[in-house]
Amino acid sequence: MIATGTAAADSLVTVNYTAPISGTYNFEVTTSNSVGNSPKAKTSKYLGFDQPLAVSNITVSKEDQAVTVSWDAPTGGVHGGTVGALTYDVYRIAGTDTTKVAGDITATTYTDNVPDNGLKTYVYAVRAKAEGLESPLAASNGIVVGSAIEPDWTSTFDTQDEFNLFTVVDGNKDGRSWRYSSYGQYAQSYYSTSTGNDDWL
Repeated sequence: MIATGTAAADSLVTVNYTAPISGTYNFEVTTSNSVGNSPKAKTSKYLGFDQPLAVSNITVSKEDQAVTVSWDAPTGGVHGGTVGALTYDVYRIAGTDTTKVAGDITATTYTDNVPDNGLKTYVYAVRAKAEGLESPLAASNGIVVGSAIEPDWTSTFDTQDEFNLFTVVDGNKDGRSWRYSSYGQYAQSYYSTSTGNDDWL
């Protein structure tokens, strides 16, 4: 029991409560008079610092080897609770390789100077942190960075990342064009017999 007392009918009663740890708390209130007890009024509330929601609207742009990542801060906590002062970790992902390129920054933008290891597709992921709690990672679209490929060159389309190095051109703009098959590990052109196939990689 948090509190007990007396009050006049139709009056507002306020009770302060300090939670020992962050979490969801259930509260019940009953009133009584000489006739008997009322039914319980119940409510739940998350108290304390909450896990931040994931960041949103991640965008990536590049100038030569410099990739700028920007995002919107979380709009609240996972449970609707209070979120503390936010910092961010930023990760660069290329295939199965993940590199933490920034940690505990307070800005919602970061410029990463990517080493020139040839033409590659990179994805950037951002995690928000506050009061020892971390948001889920949120990832950007892929961006191709690196020096141009020089002929002779062969692609076997072993991965989606390799396919992403190509620009898909839907020449006849029928919404059917090249796409990657992860099942067969190949690039495949989808086209309509009524509009023909004017599609390029």
